[in-house]
Amino acid sequence: MNWAFPVANHVLRIEVPEGWRNTSDATAISFRCAAEKATLTISVHARSEVDEAAVEQLTAGAQPFGAPTSDKRPLPLLAGTGFARDFKQQQGAGETLRLAHFLFLADTTLIGAIHAPTYEMAKQRPGFSRILDSIAFVRSEAKPAPAK
Repeated sequence: MNWAFPVANHVLRIEVPEGWRNTSDATAISFRCAAEKATLTISVHARSEVDEAAVEQLTAGAQPFGAPTSDKRPLPLLAGTGFARDFKQQQGAGETLRLAHFLFLADTTLIGAIHAPTYEMAKQRPGFSRILDSIAFVRSEAKPAPAK
């Protein structure tokens, strides 16, 4: 299913599988899979507040995504730069894996992540990667005022 969310003068577009439930709120765009075993979260930040250096400092210091388990992988973007990285976090008696995409556009930083238990990530990783790859942030077309 294609979803579009207005963000300032842009539209964030994402393709999520059938059955995923929109759980977005005022702070982030998010979806949960039908089995409730995986969650997609996308946060949008002003690049002046969250840039490459801030993301590097955050993932190396506080590690809100968990400990990195992969090197950075460059993401091909037409209008910016970005990278993907995997993380692992202990949660209760199990581990959660997180696939994260960090996209740095002209004036916006997008952070998209899917997290799931290790066993679910092993089964669903290709599909989860396709979801993250589908994130697009496009300028919305200004609509002329109706003629009177």
